[in-house]
Amino acid sequence: MKKINVAVVGCGRIAGHHCRAIKLNQNYNLIAVCDLIKEKSDEYAKEFECESFDNYDSMLSVKSEIDLVSIVTPSGMHHEHACDII
Repeated sequence: MKKINVAVVGCGRIAGHHCRAIKLNQNYNLIAVCDLIKEKSDEYAKEFECESFDNYDSMLSVKSEIDLVSIVTPSGMHHEHACDII
């Protein structure tokens, strides 16, 4: 079975839980994290051994192999981000 390539958008406190869960699941491959504050995504990228981005449009362009995006931004932004990503 092919692993599902996952990206996480939003690198706040909760994102760590999502990243750990993704890394622990043998069916998923965490390949990118993204946050407007590059230092945050850089920290997560280093910890979880994936690529860091500060713009999800750029991330999706560069990492065309992304199959699934976990949106972990503030809840009021989920709809906008989901519509953009879809």
